[in-house]
Amino acid sequence: MRKYVTEKDLFVCFYFRRAKGSYTRPEGFPEDDILGTIYFRVSYQGKRFDICSSLVNCWRSQWVTGNRREPCRVVGEAPYPATETGEANAKIGALYSKILTLYAQLRHNPQFSISLLKGHVLGDKDMVWRKGDSTAVMDLAKAYLGYEEKRFRAGEIAKRTRYVRGRYIQLLEEYLTKTKQLGLEVADVRHETFDDYKFYLLTNLKYNPAYASKCLQYARQAFRWGKQNKIIAENPLSDYIIHKCESEPDTTHLEEEELSKLIQFDPYVLVDAGKISEEMARMMDEERDVLLFTCLTGMHDGDYQGKAYEILRDKTGHWIKGRRSKTKGRFEVPLDPYAMRIIRKYGGIDKLPTRSNKARNENLKLLGVLAEIPTYMTTKIGRKTFADRALNDMNMDTSDVATMLGHSDTKYLKHYAHIQNRRLIQKFVPLDTGKRDDIRRLPVDSKSEVESASESVPNQWSA
Repeated sequence: MRKYVTEKDLFVCFYFRRAKGSYTRPEGFPEDDILGTIYFRVSYQGKRFDICSSLVNCWRSQWVTGNRREPCRVVGEAPYPATETGEANAKIGALYSKILTLYAQLRHNPQFSISLLKGHVLGDKDMVWRKGDSTAVMDLAKAYLGYEEKRFRAGEIAKRTRYVRGRYIQLLEEYLTKTKQLGLEVADVRHETFDDYKFYLLTNLKYNPAYASKCLQYARQAFRWGKQNKIIAENPLSDYIIHKCESEPDTTHLEEEELSKLIQFDPYVLVDAGKISEEMARMMDEERDVLLFTCLTGMHDGDYQGKAYEILRDKTGHWIKGRRSKTKGRFEVPLDPYAMRIIRKYGGIDKLPTRSNKARNENLKLLGVLAEIPTYMTTKIGRKTFADRALNDMNMDTSDVATMLGHSDTKYLKHYAHIQNRRLIQKFVPLDTGKRDDIRRLPVDSKSEVESASESVPNQWSA
């Protein structure tokens, strides 16, 4: 019945299928013999495409099922002459060879699937998946990731964005593997499936709700893309609601005192004290400079690595203008004198030390310990510090802060900074009671109710 191939993940199955309707048996054929057609099925890694006809007709007694040594074939002369029997076997053999050849050509395609192979075998090269075909969730997810890779090569998305989205797919595959659902078909996906995925991210992996929501949103986006491109017939997540994270955005930033402490920190003093090596001191010095540069300019290290910027000078001073590597949004920032010192130290912005995001986060943890900075520092804290200083210390308008961050509007500013009391107190204008005759003044020698009340409460901070 089966024709085995050398590839362990693929096999082709030819089999006899009874024809419908009435027919007359040739003389000499058994009374229980029936007329039928040879069909074939291709399976790959447990998935198979629909039953298809080889267009070869014969009687059941003429069909010899194959094994590992001999192929399946049509024998005898009726209802064919000997030459036509040979043609029938040649047709089956040609179809078998075509399947193997196409498999060898397509198997290295990042978007390879059993349905893609089917489309080429049947001659419909534009067809990938059709209604009724079995499509695994991971096949769809990886196909969408392949589309994102093309967007990256075309310059539509940043390298960091591509990496983050690839991580989303890895987490989905990890979940399906651990829950023994790696072969889950799109048609079998329910809302409860992704509810369980969300709880897995929150409870097993301990991710925060905001990150879990992003993972779900990207998966839903892949399903939407599949439906739009006719890769899947129906989108089971079309009405799936991802509840917004109600937690406050993390706007952790460095205070002015911490910035001053970072500037004054000299790691080579620790070398003289025998606490760290000179190589470690050099690394800490570089990480401190890069972090301070981000705090003073709002530039992510990916922005200056891409070199999509220029330094200008006018009568007001030095400016840096460019495009953000992630969003392609324009930014324009006046250069702080200390930021200029860092640029001169390294001989240009493009000469600033670069490291992977993971390595940089590890180094910042160590820097915080050595410099005695209590705030937990990551690569994100620099832009948040820049936004906080611009908004609350410089009293800049929110639209101006968004522009310097490279955002087209203020929608995402809440993820970087929020209005603090020190901004409000600078804008707050007390009421001038000296110019208002209609306001009743208290006698000079009397005490206000607030002062009287405060005297009755013991001061816990007094000596």
